Amino acid sequence: MKRLWLLLAVLILFSLFQVGCTPGEKNETVGQETKNGSNVNFSKDKPSSDSSQELSSLKIELDTVRSENADLQEKLGQLQDEKRELEMRLKEWEGLIPHQGIGEFWIEGEVLAVDEENRIITIEQHFDHNSLQVDPNIYILPQAFIQERLVDLSPIKVLDVNNRMGSLKESIQVGDVVGLLYRQVDKVAKFIKVDTVQKKKN
Repeated sequence: MKRLWLLLAVLILFSLFQVGCTPGEKNETVGQETKNGSNVNFSKDKPSSDSSQELSSLKIELDTVRSENADLQEKLGQLQDEKRELEMRLKEWEGLIPHQGIGEFWIEGEVLAVDEENRIITIEQHFDHNSLQVDPNIYILPQAFIQERLVDLSPIKVLDVNNRMGSLKESIQVGDVVGLLYRQVDKVAKFIKVDTVQKKKN
């Protein structure tokens, strides 16, 4: 009988021991779950290495796009400048068409003197049945085109043409025969044509 009571006592103590340990294990598990949960939360707050690499790649791509955009803006500005220059040149070339209403016409003559400082050339005018006599001292506009032509007289043909602006003496010499687009109202020329005859080879 005593053995039976002793066995019951052991079973009761063993049962109490299990009951006491189970909550502890659960608490430990809960604690681990809590720790794991906090770690998960922490990992959410702190970017992973993959996210950092993606951000770095996006920043590099953004810097590249900004650089390309700056280059395009610069090229666009250059193209706009070239467009304005071409439009100005077009107006200048359109200005080479004689306007009879304001007294513009072509004249021709031999150069007697070149005044570079005052941009005045003196000519001995050549006449035909359509020519109008002009003042021999002609002011050359600063924006006037000087067209240099290399011609061959046998047969007559133009071999080369060079249009430029600037110094008179670089293109016009005493003794040259020049054609000028002359404006009678203010006695100026806005275009000069200078022909140079190609020398025959011996």
